[in-house]
Amino acid sequence: MFRRPQPTSPRAPAGYTLLELLLVLVVLVFLGSMAWPSLVNLLDSRHLRRGADQVRTAWNSARVKAVTSGVIYAFRYQEGTGQYEVLPWASLEPPPDVSAVAAIGTAQIEGVDELPDDAEQLELPSGIQFLELEQEFDSRDLLWQPNDLLSGMPGQWSSPIFFHPDGRTSTVDLSLENKSGETLVVSLRGLTGVSTVGEILEDVGDSP
Repeated sequence: MFRRPQPTSPRAPAGYTLLELLLVLVVLVFLGSMAWPSLVNLLDSRHLRRGADQVRTAWNSARVKAVTSGVIYAFRYQEGTGQYEVLPWASLEPPPDVSAVAAIGTAQIEGVDELPDDAEQLELPSGIQFLELEQEFDSRDLLWQPNDLLSGMPGQWSSPIFFHPDGRTSTVDLSLENKSGETLVVSLRGLTGVSTVGEILEDVGDSP
């Protein structure tokens, strides 16, 4: 007698061992730790660029308001923060007397109608702050500067950037910084009122 061969059932595929799973997990963690700093820097760079675009928008808005209203507008920020504001500064140009200009804030001049109540207080994207302001002062800017300005002190208002009704502005280079130490300069040319954004510069630390 011959026995019929019994049909063999297919074997179930072997599963992964715990050791194999742990090895895969270690590799994934390692790759993630390698890629994470690059991802963070990329996001910080995007926030920095967005902050620069936000400043340009505020400048353009201030210039348009000054031209259409006949009122001098100003842009200023709080040192060491991302907070800034655009506000009407004075409705006479030039001022009749330097002593008539208020020390801080909106200029209050006797005999002048009340300034528009449209001050905007805004803030840069998270992790972006104002770093440094380089400003060229012309005669008009000097007349309208606050007398007791404490620029450079954390939490204090910066020197105001002016936007005049004739379309001219202050000439400035304003630096922004992100959490990664990267910086970006937003420039404003006084004669034309045109603003531009430079290239992102990486933090070189203490390198020579």
